[in-house]
Amino acid sequence: MADPQDVEPSPLPPTPPDPPDPMKITNTSKEPNQESIEGKSSFKSILLNKANSLNGNYLSHHNGKMSQVSEEIYDTIVLREKDKDRIYAPWRFSVIVKLFKKTLAHGYLGTKLLDLWKPSEPLILVDLGNGYYIVKFTNPENMQMALHGGPLFIIGDFLSVRH
Repeated sequence: MADPQDVEPSPLPPTPPDPPDPMKITNTSKEPNQESIEGKSSFKSILLNKANSLNGNYLSHHNGKMSQVSEEIYDTIVLREKDKDRIYAPWRFSVIVKLFKKTLAHGYLGTKLLDLWKPSEPLILVDLGNGYYIVKFTNPENMQMALHGGPLFIIGDFLSVRH
């Protein structure tokens, strides 16, 4: 029997290499039009290269105007008139409003619009951001009153109303 001190310890298996760092930039080229190894443009090169826009399919210009039908239709949903009518129907008695020079709370503006227009049915106020709102009526007469009721002011500031 061999002495335990004479037995040579077995060498440890080699350690695997560290995984690649996902945050490390592999392409150190400073040229924005340089393409990556896979043959695809990097996100940075697309942003810096105006010719290869991310919205290339949508920005096909013809004589300075958008073309009606592009040659390549990939990310387009074609809607039938019946579907468009179904989507537009709930908004047919809606107006877009903007109060100039002031920003009011949503609930306070809704109360002021109810006091100003006195609609026969409740209205729905939808905040679009940047001070714009959609006022949704259920009755066409209420919408006409809002559009043609004369110059409108709330707390001394002009209220723009558009259909």
